[in-house]
Amino acid sequence: MTSNDMGCLTQLAEEQLPPYWGKLLLLTPPQEAFIQPMYDFTAPRYSAGRLVLAGDAATVARPHTGAGAVKALQDAAALETALRAAPERPGALDAYGTERGATGRAMVELGRRLGRALVQDAPDWRTLDQAGLEAVWAAALGSGTFGGRELRG
Repeated sequence: MTSNDMGCLTQLAEEQLPPYWGKLLLLTPPQEAFIQPMYDFTAPRYSAGRLVLAGDAATVARPHTGAGAVKALQDAAALETALRAAPERPGALDAYGTERGATGRAMVELGRRLGRALVQDAPDWRTLDQAGLEAVWAAALGSGTFGGRELRG
C-alpha cells in the first residue's frame, strides 16, 4: 500500500470503525495490508436446459452475510430435493432455480444492507448505547433477525 493509501486507511480506522476494530486494523504492518474489492451478483436464472448453477456460480454475496458456504450446501440439498421430487428433470431444475434464486437475491440484498450500515454509512460507534446498537442492527437486517433462511425439506 502507498503512504496515501495508509493515510486513508488510518482515517477510516479512526473515524468509521468501532474503536476495538480500528485499533486492531492499525496494528497491521503496512506491507501486510491490502484492499479487497467487494462484489455481489445473482445470476438472473439458476437453470437453463440441463445446466444448473449453485454456490458462488449462482450468487456471490458480500462477506458481511457470512453465509457463502452455507448457501452452497443449501443449494446442493435443494437441488437433490428437487430432483427426487420431480419426475421430469427440466421441471425439477426450474423449481430449484425459482426457489434458490429468491434466496440468492435475498442474500445479496442483506449483504448490501449490512455493507451500507457497517461500512458505507457506519454510525459513530463511540456514541451508541445498547438501544442505539440494536436500532442499527434492526435497520441493517430489515427483518430484525440475522442469519440464513430455513431450508425447506
